[in-house]
Amino acid sequence: MLPFSFQVLHALSLTIWASNQEKKACLIMFSHFHSLYSNLSKHVKKHIKSYLHTHY
Repeated sequence: MLPFSFQVLHALSLTIWASNQEKKACLIMFSHFHSLYSNLSKHVKKHIKSYLHTHY
């Protein structure tokens, strides 16, 4: 499970100015990213987590 998945989904749900189509596109992209992420090695995940932690 992504450490930031809930925050991302919550942020999307709060994006009132995005159209339903845009929200749907974001959710689809997020789910694609999620399945890609779960296939990555622990080494790569660690780098992604530290990158996100320092930049967001």
